[in-house]
Amino acid sequence: MFRRGVILTGLVLAAVVAASAAAAGPSQPECVAFGYVGELGGQHYSHLAGDSYAFGETLWVFTNCPMTVEVDGQQVAYTNRTATIPIPAGIHNISFTGEDINATFENVQFVPSDQFREALGMLPAEWNADSVTFTPYDLSAHEVFIAIVTGVIVWALVVIILSRVVKLWVAYRFCEEVRA
Repeated sequence: MFRRGVILTGLVLAAVVAASAAAAGPSQPECVAFGYVGELGGQHYSHLAGDSYAFGETLWVFTNCPMTVEVDGQQVAYTNRTATIPIPAGIHNISFTGEDINATFENVQFVPSDQFREALGMLPAEWNADSVTFTPYDLSAHEVFIAIVTGVIVWALVVIILSRVVKLWVAYRFCEEVRA
C-alpha cells in the first residue's frame, strides 16, 4: 500500500512539473555580443575591452540579437549576426546598443598591427644565467635515454600487474588437491 502511494505521488508531481514547464514555453536565449580587433588575414586578435589596447585596424562583432554598433557616438553598423568594421588608429569609445543589450567600451586605444609587430621585434633577447643549452647530440641522446627508461617502466608495470591478474585468476578458477 505504501509503495502505491509513493508511486502515485511521484506520478502526480511529474505531471505537475511537466505541465508547468510546457505552460512556460521555451525560454528566450540571452543576448550575447562580443568583439575582436585584429588585421584582415592576420595572426593576432585582441578581445575588445574598455580601458585597453587593441592591436589592429578591423573590429569583428559577433551577436545573436539585433543591435547597433557605434564608434565615438556615430552608428557604423546594424547587425543581428556578425559585422566587420574598419577602425582608424587612436582612442575610441565603442558601444553595442539594442533591445536586450547595452555595452560600452570606453578609452580603447587602437594601435595599427604593424606597430605591434615592430614592438615585438624590438624586445631585447634576455640571457638567463640559469638556462641550460643543449647541442643537437645532447637532445637526441636525451630523447633516446627517455625512451629507454619509459620502456623499462612500462614493461615492469605490465609484468607486475599481469602477474597479479594471473595469480588471482588461477586462485579463483583452480583448486588444489590436498593429500595427507
